[in-house]
Amino acid sequence: MFAHLLEVMGNPMIGETTGQDFERYKIERLKLVKAGTVNLELRVAKSLFNQALNWGYLMRSPMRLVK
Repeated sequence: MFAHLLEVMGNPMIGETTGQDFERYKIERLKLVKAGTVNLELRVAKSLFNQALNWGYLMRSPMRLVK
């Protein structure tokens, strides 16, 4: 998953990542794998950003509007 994220987004700092980055990732990834795989990967990313919120690294998650 992370290798694919790097291909689409580059290597931004956690606070520089936007919901649009993940929407772009979703569109590009759906060209290669099934929707269930993309949904699983997005759930993992949402979980990571939620933990970053809990730890105080972020004020809001860029994943909050990603469907």
